[in-house]
Order: sequence, then C-alpha cells, then structure tokens
Amino acid sequence: MQIAFPFPPKRSLNVYAAGIALCLLISQQALPQTNSPVAPTPPMGWNSWDSYGTTVTEAQVKANADVMARDLKSHGWEYIVVDIQWYEPNAQGHDYAPGAKLAMDEYGRLLPAVNRFPSSAGGTGFKHLADYVHSKGLKFGIHIMGGVPRQAVEQNTPIKGNVPRR
Repeated sequence: MQIAFPFPPKRSLNVYAAGIALCLLISQQALPQTNSPVAPTPPMGWNSWDSYGTTVTEAQVKANADVMARDLKSHGWEYIVVDIQWYEPNAQGHDYAPGAKLAMDEYGRLLPAVNRFPSSAGGTGFKHLADYVHSKGLKFGIHIMGGVPRQAVEQNTPIKGNVPRR
C-alpha cells in the first residue's frame, strides 16, 4: 500500500520553499522598521467626562485647553475631547436622561447645544471651539455614538441626500 502525501515531489518542494522564502523576505522589507513594539506613551489628553460628566460647557473646555497648553503640552499632552451629551441642552451630572430632547438639524444630525456651546450658533458646529483649541497647538475631538439618534427615528427625519421611499 502506498501512502499519498499532500506535498509535491521533492524537486517541486524546493521551488515551493524558495518561493515562500522570497515572499517572506519581501514582506519584511515592506514593513516599517521600529525598535519598539509599543508607543512611547499612551494618547495623552483631557476628556470632559472625567470632570463634568454630561454637563461640560464651552467656557470649561476653553479653560481646560488653556491649562493644558500652558502646563502640560510640553510634557506630551495634546488632546482635548468633549465627551458624550454635548448635544443635550439640559444635561445633568453623569446620568443620561431617557427621552431627553437633543439638539439636531432637519436631517437628524446632532448639533452642539447652543446654550452650552454658544459659538455653535447658526449651525457652525464645533468649528470655532476647535479653532480655539488648535490655536493652542492642541488637537480637538468629540465623542459621538454611531447610528441614527433615537429622536431622529421618532421624528422620522429625512436622511440628507437620500430619496425617500414612496
């Protein structure tokens, strides 16, 4: 009885092995060379949730950006993040209010609550606040959940650029 191996004949096996070795060599050259498998520091920044929960205001964000730029930027701190609920005008503490009215445009896209972020009036969003943070040499970000806001679903708002079904 002859046993069949899933390998090609010896001569083909040598060609096959040489091909694999060549592929490995090429792939190693394509990878970026680094001396360390990890970043020198984690992302370093400030997140509004830690101090203000859902209630942070534009003035508070700017004050924290000022402190970070003055005292921490030289030590590698660079991120200012406005966390969740920036679109809720009546946000309170660290709790989420079920069914809270959210600031949205006509397409159901979330907008900063103007009473908390006055520079966002007129539909400008976070542009002015982001410009302020960037002027300090820092990076600006927001926390936003994926998907369609529940209020937009309840109001059946149109999706911008989409033709409604009839």
